[in-house]
Amino acid sequence: MHQDRKHSESGNALWFILLAIALLVALTITITRSGENTEQLGDRDRNRVEASDILRQAKGIAAAVDQMRLNGIPENNISFANSTVTGYDNAKCTDGSCLLFGSAGGGLSYKIPSSTWLDQSESAKPLFGEWYFYSAACVPGVGSGGTGCSADAANSELIVALPWVNLGLCIEINRMVGITNLTGPTRPPEIATTAYPTTLDKYAGTFVVGSEINNVSDSFKGKQTGCFEGSGGDPDGGYHFYQVVLPR
Repeated sequence: MHQDRKHSESGNALWFILLAIALLVALTITITRSGENTEQLGDRDRNRVEASDILRQAKGIAAAVDQMRLNGIPENNISFANSTVTGYDNAKCTDGSCLLFGSAGGGLSYKIPSSTWLDQSESAKPLFGEWYFYSAACVPGVGSGGTGCSADAANSELIVALPWVNLGLCIEINRMVGITNLTGPTRPPEIATTAYPTTLDKYAGTFVVGSEINNVSDSFKGKQTGCFEGSGGDPDGGYHFYQVVLPR
């Protein structure tokens, strides 16, 4: 009887040890998952804040362009020339009233994009770290053109883009502006062809035929703002924010 009791006590002790180990494993898994969820929520919150900053700056540019047009500045005279990046001199702009980044014109200051907005692995790519103002693309349903709008320069919009943003930020921008991201994994829609001119021309007063921001699912149709994945053309890969500042 004494020996049977010892075996029973040993069995009970072993059971309690196994139970303690199981509880410890469960607790570790819970803490790990909680930490992962907290980190994901933190990333999401940060992306929301940064997406709001990008949208606010881009929409501020669109509003300033609109005000300049109301003040009688022709669309071909608008100049994005500034002291930070080059290539935006517009010979048709002959005084300060047509300068977006000037007190007599749009009244804005050029703000360098935050490094945290960008995918640093793309830092060697053209236009990395700068706002890109151009007039060689259209968005179907935004201005006068539908699908296939890139066939006519009269449909080309005046656009500001922020190339090479990071993936999480691109996804969050689309959530905020009502563009459906793809799933499995979550990612922005990829454009069908090109969105930038092959020569990456900057706006200097002329609208040209060339590119279209859209895909076969019409993900961007009618959307003045959004974020897309580059296709095999220009831009080749990466994620890119755009805002139409002057629909045509």
